[in-house]
Amino acid sequence: MRTVTRRTFLALLTASLLFVTAIPSLHAAAPVERSGRVTLLQLNDLYDIMPVEKGKKGGLARIATLRDRIAKDAPDALLVLAGDFLSPTTMSSVFQGSQMVAGLNAVGVDLVTFGNHEFDFGEQVTLQRMRESRFAWVSSNVLDPTTGLPFGNAVSFVLRDFGGIRVAFIALTTPATRVLSKGAKHLQFLDPVVAAKDVAARARRAKADVVVALTHQDMADDKHLAAAVPEIDLILGGHEHDPLDAKVGNTLILKTGSEAVNLGRIDLLVSVGKDGRRVETKWELIPVTAEIPEKAEVASLVKSYEGRMASQLSAIAGATTVPLDTRNEVVRVKESPVGNLIADLMREAMQADAALVNGGGIRGNAVTPAGPLTRGDVLKILPFANKIVKLEVTGDMLRAALENGLSQHERTAGRFPQVAGLRYVFDPKKPAGSRLVSVTVGGKPMDSAARYSLATFEFLMGGGDGYTVLQQAKVLVAPLYGPMDSDLILDRLKAGPIAPVADGRIQVAQ
Repeated sequence: MRTVTRRTFLALLTASLLFVTAIPSLHAAAPVERSGRVTLLQLNDLYDIMPVEKGKKGGLARIATLRDRIAKDAPDALLVLAGDFLSPTTMSSVFQGSQMVAGLNAVGVDLVTFGNHEFDFGEQVTLQRMRESRFAWVSSNVLDPTTGLPFGNAVSFVLRDFGGIRVAFIALTTPATRVLSKGAKHLQFLDPVVAAKDVAARARRAKADVVVALTHQDMADDKHLAAAVPEIDLILGGHEHDPLDAKVGNTLILKTGSEAVNLGRIDLLVSVGKDGRRVETKWELIPVTAEIPEKAEVASLVKSYEGRMASQLSAIAGATTVPLDTRNEVVRVKESPVGNLIADLMREAMQADAALVNGGGIRGNAVTPAGPLTRGDVLKILPFANKIVKLEVTGDMLRAALENGLSQHERTAGRFPQVAGLRYVFDPKKPAGSRLVSVTVGGKPMDSAARYSLATFEFLMGGGDGYTVLQQAKVLVAPLYGPMDSDLILDRLKAGPIAPVADGRIQVAQ
């Protein structure tokens, strides 16, 4: 997952958007042998089964209602989800994504592909979720290295018939998943373009009239894919959390946003003749609002999970005397009071010289008001169940780690380093890899040859979020013996209210 702001729809469609594109036949006057309409419904980056934004938007029960409505006009409409749904949320931290599979089963999702968060709980949990699914998993580039086949029960492509029009669905996931998720280290990720060329060609040989790619990667990568593999007619993407669209050649690229606040509807009007074909594409974003009634069966399922969660998460864990700001524009960009608190607790628990936390490990993307804090509030902030480790690093290694954390500052990337026990000044205008201006550890300038103990997440120890330099570190306390990140805050709350502050440990060069 990555939140972006480019090309966002600032006013989310007072009327649904409608665009048309066409792939002309080789001979416009050629007789038509087959024609038909293909209706696709699209979601991506869906983390909650319940509505979001205080119940005003999204929710699987409303998606189910919309699907039923559309089915009256298009009974063979196919609902697809372009990755990221098993994690990370508070509910997923408890049920490990099983609630999402149950919800998607109830709605009647047809096809999904892997996002980078499908492996957050490890490969075995992913396999179990796949076995529970009544929908098909498609992946053209995520392989089990022991078999060379798509991971689990996924297939490299699916061919579906829409009234005589054959549509192939291929699927591609960013290889960065091996860095972005702690549970995907042993999987093989083929280059998306290489995999797409091979699978699209196989789909055409299987007599596919249209090729649709489900993708979970950056828009820039989707554009590259469209340019490199023109056999793909339509890309239904994910990974970004804003509605985005683009067109490269004759290939349309669509992303619906996140959390089912929109449902994408795409209608392909396909005509096939002896000398070519014509594909006219109409699409719209349907806002999913409180005006849409919830389908009773799905709403009941959602309420059952909420009830199971309530007893575990509603208990008061403590209090905060100040608001807790975990918005991405804070924790992934600059010094964060919440980041300071987490890093300080990690450093203290591990008796380390310093601590390092990636901003992407701090979730919620919201401001929790001052007042009582429930266990659920804490798990919204730290839903990944990260174990804390203690490493021995040199000053040079620590510098390299910090430079990595700052290398994508302009992209609001999750690798941004929140710290304790050290202070640093950085210049975001300098090239990546040379943004650190100064670093002190324990109040003294960092010595490149000195050895320091560092508390950090198990995820980062394994090279997650680009912190590959930490894979070279000596392990002083392994994950098996380290505490859980959320437990540190829960234990601290038992001692009294928290009041995290910014103290200037991270500064931007003037």
